Amino acid sequence: MAELIELLETQRAASHSGREELSLCQTQPEYIPRPRHRTTRSFYRCPRSCRCTNRLEALILSTAVPTIIEFSLWREYFPQVVTVLAEMQEVYNSDTVELINWIKRQVPVAAVFAGSPQLISLVKLCSGLTVANLPLYNDIDLLKRNENIYQIYAMRSAEDVYKILTSYKVDYVIIEEAVCSEMGTARGCRVKDLLDFANGHVVFDEGESHSFSRYGRFCHEIKSNYSPYVNYFTRVFWNFSYHVYKVSSIISFQY
Repeated sequence: MAELIELLETQRAASHSGREELSLCQTQPEYIPRPRHRTTRSFYRCPRSCRCTNRLEALILSTAVPTIIEFSLWREYFPQVVTVLAEMQEVYNSDTVELINWIKRQVPVAAVFAGSPQLISLVKLCSGLTVANLPLYNDIDLLKRNENIYQIYAMRSAEDVYKILTSYKVDYVIIEEAVCSEMGTARGCRVKDLLDFANGHVVFDEGESHSFSRYGRFCHEIKSNYSPYVNYFTRVFWNFSYHVYKVSSIISFQY
């Protein structure tokens, strides 16, 4: 019986001490008691200064981590990028620049140019002049026009080429040395080979093909400056890569 009375007094003393602790904690401004069925310990919410510190640490981490990753990537790949950029060189063709500058300075605004589609597109882009053909391959009429103007690299007479150019009201024709004197290793794939085949100027003998026509190749023959080529065309500009000829509006026969 005495032991039972002692046990009850011990529990009563423990309950009184718990109430005193609860009353002391309730005096704190940021106190939030936990439910008794979860835990017997009380806790305090972090003060505002503590919450500000946590936010600052989160901000520093969210900024520092990407910065460290970017710096490591930059340190690893920057030398490779510099090497690649050093190997890249600007494409500069002095002959092409000379041709475009001459066109801008010497050619009338109303002039019409013709030539290979790739070169003529450059002339159109840089000078804004009217051109007879463009590298647009989704139009049948333009395809036929490009094929006809390409006859300047075929074995055609001066009169035939003159009729083709005047039908498109061309004032100036540009002949590219790279196309006219192309020396490809695979015969039959060059522009002039394709033109000879299309025009029926190819003769097959013992498995080999030979180009044949009663006329020489126009782009070569026109450089000789003899009749009848000088009757239809006058060379007005030339350099190592390009020859520009003015199409005569009035034919003057020279012998």
